[in-house]
Amino acid sequence: MAQSTCELFISAAEANEDVQLFRTHPQWGPLWTQEKIQADPPVRIEFEHVVVLATVREAQAVRRHKTTWGKLLKIAPLRPDDPLDPLRIVFLYKESSSNRQCYERRQQLKQALGRAGKGLVARAIKLTKEQFLKSVRPEEERVVRTRLGLSTGDFWQACRRGGRWQGVLPL
Repeated sequence: MAQSTCELFISAAEANEDVQLFRTHPQWGPLWTQEKIQADPPVRIEFEHVVVLATVREAQAVRRHKTTWGKLLKIAPLRPDDPLDPLRIVFLYKESSSNRQCYERRQQLKQALGRAGKGLVARAIKLTKEQFLKSVRPEEERVVRTRLGLSTGDFWQACRRGGRWQGVLPL
C-alpha cells in the first residue's frame, strides 16, 4: 500500500468507536494496540453484495471461499461508526445479496408460522426433502397449508432455495 493510503487507513481505524472501546477491555485490549493497528489496519472492503470489515489479509483469506460476493468494488477506510467485533470478521450483507435474501425469507417464514410451526424452517434446511416430508406431523402440515397456502414439499423448497416463491410468498 502507498504510504499515504496506509496512513489514512490507520487514522480511520484509530478513530473508530469500537476500536477505542476494545482497547479499554482487559481481554481484547492487547489485540487492538496501536502497534497492531499500524501493522495491519482494519478497513472496509466493498464487494457487489457485501461489505467486509476486516484487515485486507483476513478479507483475502475469506474471499477465496465465497462465490456470492460479486466483484471487488473498493477498499476504503473504516467509518467511525462501523460495527466491529473484537474477535471476528464482520460481514454487512447488502440487499442484493443472495445470502441476505435467504436469511430474510427464512425469518419471514418463521414469523408467519409462529409457535405452531416452530422448528419447521430449521428442519427443512437441515434435512433432505424425503427426510423432511417423513418428519412433518399432521398438525405441522395443517399450519403450513393454512398460514402459507403451500404443500409441505413446496414449503421445503421455499426454505431451501426460494426459487419461484422469492418475493411472492403470502407473508
